[in-house]
Amino acid sequence: MARKSRKHVNKIDFEVKAPSYKSLVGIYVRLSAENNGYKTKDSIQNQVEFLKEFIEENQNEFELIQIYIDNGITGVHFERKGWNLLINDIKIGKINCIVVKDLSRIGRNYIEVGDYLERIFPCLGIRVIAINDNFDSSRQSFCDNMIMTSLINIVNEYYSRDISQKVTKVKKVMQKKGEYIGSILPYGYKRSDKDRKKLIPDLECADIVKKIFEWRIQRQSCTSIAQFLNHLAIPYPNYKHEKNTGWKAKHIIKILTDPIYLGHMIQGKTRCSYFEQNRKLRFLPKEDWIIVKNTHPPLITEKQFELVKELNL
Repeated sequence: MARKSRKHVNKIDFEVKAPSYKSLVGIYVRLSAENNGYKTKDSIQNQVEFLKEFIEENQNEFELIQIYIDNGITGVHFERKGWNLLINDIKIGKINCIVVKDLSRIGRNYIEVGDYLERIFPCLGIRVIAINDNFDSSRQSFCDNMIMTSLINIVNEYYSRDISQKVTKVKKVMQKKGEYIGSILPYGYKRSDKDRKKLIPDLECADIVKKIFEWRIQRQSCTSIAQFLNHLAIPYPNYKHEKNTGWKAKHIIKILTDPIYLGHMIQGKTRCSYFEQNRKLRFLPKEDWIIVKNTHPPLITEKQFELVKELNL
């Protein structure tokens, strides 16, 4: 029986090289509302420089595509302009890697941050790196990721609540001392150069306040007073940085009903927690207001204030 010839196949050794490509990086930086305006190692500029240095040191692996910034924004919710832009760029394939200083920059709400890290980003193929937390979602098992991120986010959530409570307590102490802690100054006053928490008359505007009370006592309507001030081209109090539409009756009413012009400080009318998701102002009952009398020079007398009050604004 004839033997079948065997075809000799030479074994060829070869190396399969993985395709070389860089992660398309979006840097995300955030500074909380309670830290905004204060010198801190976590300032926006410091975060950006820190993260850019990391990218440059690993430029063979990463390509910086975009920097996303949320300045003065709380981390307890995700209604943030910079974050929403980042998510949109992920959806269109602009970036596939997020680099942050630490996981608390992403957010301080344990449940929502965990949802992003453990469900949403893995499904989208998004790599997440938190440098100071030694976290890289591409190099750790899902179980390890889950345990570590859970613990870190629990700590961050506790920290956020603790900061909110401490800020509230500090503000209350300052208010009880009669110190002005508002960001918008009442029309007719300015901050003292010697003590920035004390109010002193802004002489030019203070005279306008006095005139407004005098005109109202003479039974001029709030609307006519506003119109007259506009006619004189007197700058109006821009309480909420609104567009310059000139004096209106509401501005006159606000001045005529504010006891601050008697030299009394009334604060704590509203409350807003840094931890609450919507951060909506809650108006407190009058018995909870913090009233401290004779904290600064008055612009009008008690008699003038009562006369205006009797006119039933």
